[in-house]
Amino acid sequence: MKQLITAYPTPTTIELNGSNQQLINAYDLYKFLGLTTRFGRWIADLIERYDFKDNLDYATGLISDYAETNPAGSKVYYLTEQMTKEVCLVSNTVIGQQYRRYLINLERDYISKLQSRPQLPSHKSHYTIRDFIAYKGMSNMPKFDTRKLAFKLTKICKDNGIEIKHKDSKSYDTINMYPFEVLVAHLAK
Repeated sequence: MKQLITAYPTPTTIELNGSNQQLINAYDLYKFLGLTTRFGRWIADLIERYDFKDNLDYATGLISDYAETNPAGSKVYYLTEQMTKEVCLVSNTVIGQQYRRYLINLERDYISKLQSRPQLPSHKSHYTIRDFIAYKGMSNMPKFDTRKLAFKLTKICKDNGIEIKHKDSKSYDTINMYPFEVLVAHLAK
């Protein structure tokens, strides 16, 4: 995928919808994707088929408006990042296929990470700090901070009349279990 990213067309900063955006020259993307249909027909078909909007999904202008040359004609198209991604996804070329596979692999890896993350049982209303930290992926929190946090959460719960449950432990007599909402409010920041 590194080769794909390095060869990807370089974005150009252009004003679109009142703000400067990084846009991709449509002709550069066309060449990058290795398309063989005529550029003018290709871009017109894309815009019509996928209902892309001028000044929302892309910008147009004359060559003289931009300090670039465009062998395809006098009209230049610059695509937003979102439109560029969509065009890559629907392109029926080798590069388009590589792009789709890359995104599929990203999604697979993301789902795999989510599934390997500890899940809090949904039927419980109270959790230990350690269970919550593991669930949130914050396992690098030192034990000292955990103890300090336990004192803080215990005080908050007692001051506000919130029930703290207890769990037997091999290392300690009992471990406090705090309501999910309290843990979220004080740990998920």
